[in-house]
Amino acid sequence: MRMRKRNLRRAFAGSLTSLFLCMAMLTGSTFAWFTDSVVSENNAIKTGTMDIGLYWTRELDGENTVWHDAEDPLAGPIFNYRRWEPGYTEIRYVKVTNEGDLAFKYLLDIIPNAMETGLARVIDVYYAENVTENVATRDDLSQLTKVEGTLAGLLRGGGTLAQGVLYPAGEQSDKFYCGELILAVALKMQGEAGNSYQTLTMGETFDIRLRSTQVSYESDSFDDQYDKDATYSGPYFDVMTNQDIVIDEQGRRIILDDVEGNYLASLDGHKVTLSNATFTGETLAIYLGKYGRSNFDTELNNVTVENVKVTNGVSNRRDLVSPAVYNYGKGVFNNCVMRGTENSADGYTPYDLGVTNKSRTTINGGSYGAIYVWSQAKIYIYGAKIDKLVTAAITTSSLGKVVIGAGTEIDEIVITEWAYPIALTIEDGAKIDKINYLGTIFTVEEWKAFAEEKW
Repeated sequence: MRMRKRNLRRAFAGSLTSLFLCMAMLTGSTFAWFTDSVVSENNAIKTGTMDIGLYWTRELDGENTVWHDAEDPLAGPIFNYRRWEPGYTEIRYVKVTNEGDLAFKYLLDIIPNAMETGLARVIDVYYAENVTENVATRDDLSQLTKVEGTLAGLLRGGGTLAQGVLYPAGEQSDKFYCGELILAVALKMQGEAGNSYQTLTMGETFDIRLRSTQVSYESDSFDDQYDKDATYSGPYFDVMTNQDIVIDEQGRRIILDDVEGNYLASLDGHKVTLSNATFTGETLAIYLGKYGRSNFDTELNNVTVENVKVTNGVSNRRDLVSPAVYNYGKGVFNNCVMRGTENSADGYTPYDLGVTNKSRTTINGGSYGAIYVWSQAKIYIYGAKIDKLVTAAITTSSLGKVVIGAGTEIDEIVITEWAYPIALTIEDGAKIDKINYLGTIFTVEEWKAFAEEKW
């Protein structure tokens, strides 16, 4: 009986030991909770494709039409005839295609490769869109719409032949075309054009360029307006003519996106007037004229150039400069704002405005960050606010002159050349915080005394 009790005690003690060992092993372990999972498979982030095409032909023949790819050098130019005479007419059919999966808006425009000589003034332009068959003969252009003015007017207004929206192939829309669009474009020399138009060319040659950018069609989580401000790449302006040009952008904000320069100029005493525009983005520069010539006349009214990144770089004596806007010839800037220019070329100092040699610039009001004045430039400033004005060898023996008029406020004038007396006039009513002459700082009063004694 005692043996049996002893065995029961041993068995009970062994069970307790095992229980304690199991509990010890479980200490710090993870319990198995109720769980479940759902997987959303094959998520993807992929950009859409914007792919435009431009093709042309002399005549339409249904499915048998032979289209030439405008990018193919072997296809030749769309218009290429060098014996135009009064009454001569050429028509081309141009096809714009959407070869990607994104909707886009497009511009088809003309870019002259040299100064327009006057021939464009007697070339009439006709067009029709969404054509499916030949729509004109030499004597009957009634199915086409005549562009107001002439080809010269197109060039002065930016050169736009056609613009619109093109959805991808396979989309359905009652408002815009899908997949492709065929345009008819006709050029006709006026019959009354006389002998004075012999031997002239329309700027030697010209390019027909198709550009596209995003359009409000595809939607994100909120609406389809995320790309409503998308702008075209390439120069916004590429105008060089000998006619008066008046452009009012009506407050438009223009985002530059190009590695070329934006030229806006007219020669031979004619004037370019640009009003009510804001420019930002990236460009080589905005050129109001062209280097090596000075007979330009430009007026800017309420134009803003802000936070533009420029890629140009030029050397002037000891200075490496990179302006966003270059003024050549006669330039008048009324209530303009030019600030925040950046430069992507190492070693070059960005400027908002560059006043070039042999030019005459007048600034009336407005606000400017940094202005660079070449040694043979004349600049007159009235009522403007300027952070820094840098001038090279402004001398009484050269063409250079700087006049700071009443109401003007300038934080600093920097003079970078030492060799000549300075043709700098500061009128009563102007406020200049300091003048930095070769590293020495002067007040206006100190500067006038110094200049009078030195020169």
